[in-house]
Amino acid sequence: MLQRVLGDLLKTEGVDQTLLFHRHNGLISSVVEEGFMPPVERLMGLIDKAESTCGVSDLGEFFEFWLESEEKIMINRIDNLHYIILLGFSGKIARWRHAIDHNRSILKSLNLR
Repeated sequence: MLQRVLGDLLKTEGVDQTLLFHRHNGLISSVVEEGFMPPVERLMGLIDKAESTCGVSDLGEFFEFWLESEEKIMINRIDNLHYIILLGFSGKIARWRHAIDHNRSILKSLNLR
């Protein structure tokens, strides 16, 4: 079921990689277009920096991060331990977010560990 959800997210316009991360253990699963390699260390670094920035600056909890430059990245927290990450070079971040929100209840029901 997890691969089905990640594959569904990969169909979103502009998304080339869909990854599920555990906060402490890193990459759990990914679905990527042929020829792409997930930048695991870089993404873990972004999650760590976002969490620490929120923690030291009293901004509250980290729920979502997106970057729009040559490459687009969206990191969205599913629960206290898991993040879904979409990467690509085109498309609209708002549609990416909608796709994640549309699949959020399924992701939460998967009993991720």
